[in-house]
Amino acid sequence: MRAESGPAHDCPVLLLHGFGQTGAAWSAVVEHLGQLRCLAPDMRGHGAASGISPIDTKSLVGDIVALASGTRPILVGYSMGGRLALRAALSHPSLFRALVLVSTTAGIEDPKARETRLESDARLAEMLQRGDAEAFEREWQRLPLWLGDPDRVSSSARQMRSLSEPAGLAESLRGFGSGSLAPVWDRLGEIEIPTTVMAGERDISYCDLAARLAALIPDSSLTIVPDCGHSIPLERPEAVARQIEGVSRRLRPEES
Repeated sequence: MRAESGPAHDCPVLLLHGFGQTGAAWSAVVEHLGQLRCLAPDMRGHGAASGISPIDTKSLVGDIVALASGTRPILVGYSMGGRLALRAALSHPSLFRALVLVSTTAGIEDPKARETRLESDARLAEMLQRGDAEAFEREWQRLPLWLGDPDRVSSSARQMRSLSEPAGLAESLRGFGSGSLAPVWDRLGEIEIPTTVMAGERDISYCDLAARLAALIPDSSLTIVPDCGHSIPLERPEAVARQIEGVSRRLRPEES
């Protein structure tokens, strides 16, 4: 687990990274949040937690519950971490003060599309499992999500992937990839805590998903980050920090 912190504050922030990343993905965001106490763990299958299994929704949610217990953090999730944040908030609504969802979705509803994604994730997992890192990188970088990413963003993402064991990443794809998860769109109305939804302007499909998330979560707002792609925490960390700070300021008068 990676943990970075600023001065103690009554609204800690729990940051959940995306697939192939580590808690270090949030380093620049944390730097902008100097007055907030932040935790950025490596999730199962990634970084220092590469060898921890099983990797499934129940186990991952259990990890987040353990970290959140007694602190009621602002829960922030990017991409895969956003999928986990949603499920943790739905399973344990009283454990979190607020939710920030970055470049994420509530799931793939169409069964055929979900099956296609499951097969795609299985192919990527097989590449990792057999040690064909070059083939995996080629396929991963072809995804439309990364179009237009600055070199510094692509380089940082590749470097983080190198810190995880291929077997751990493969298990993560199989156990918590988008294709393996039942969608939770029909449950979003249950989320009662303040929620901020973010997407990058260049990430058109996730802009649509973000708008839908914000429309279905009762106490929510939508932020589209100009001239930004899917990897908002790496490309525009100050924009993510600004939203988290705004949430913290709104909570502070009521709960401090």
